[in-house]
Amino acid sequence: SVSIYMLGLLSLDRYIAIIHPLHYNVYCSKKRAYVAMVTVWVFSFMFWLLSVLGISRVIYIDSVMLCNPDPSTAPVLAISAIILILLITSIVILYCSIKILNVVIRQSKQISPEGGRSKSWSMKSSMKGIRTLLVIVTGFYVAWTPHCTEWIVVLVVPSAIIPVWVQRMSRLLCNSNSFWNAIIYTVTNSQFRRAALRMLCCNKATFSENT
Repeated sequence: SVSIYMLGLLSLDRYIAIIHPLHYNVYCSKKRAYVAMVTVWVFSFMFWLLSVLGISRVIYIDSVMLCNPDPSTAPVLAISAIILILLITSIVILYCSIKILNVVIRQSKQISPEGGRSKSWSMKSSMKGIRTLLVIVTGFYVAWTPHCTEWIVVLVVPSAIIPVWVQRMSRLLCNSNSFWNAIIYTVTNSQFRRAALRMLCCNKATFSENT
């Protein structure tokens, strides 16, 4: 839940930066960013706490060797999680992405060949950031859609038998999603690559000094 909410916040951040650039510093101040992140973590923790308190039973699935909430023991909670975490955030991300792409396409057509070099560079920079965000969002849905679909099938048809390979694939995808983001940022973002290299070099130097 934290991952998709953060993607929703990133989409809103890009939406405000491109659609309402003059108000960006007002809407996306440091204080509001901190409040938004704390709210996301608290809300996500509450969903996890409900499982711990026994409202939703957590079961060990031997075939995939993982503990997982059993949606059939708390169908209302499972449906609420799908709606509040996946559906609503997906609508926000889709809306922001469509509006951003419309503006970028419209402005790219208005850039003149003579005097639009700086504006063109700014547009390319914005497009690179949007492209990275879209790749991350796509990766998130590839990772989580099978697992959410499995939940829906279990809720609608409690007697349904999910093949073991499907269970393993869905768990593997959703549990590895955060790792994908690091790879995507490394491949698509040169600043992230430089920062990662600096961090690795500093850690290596520190280790050498200590030894």
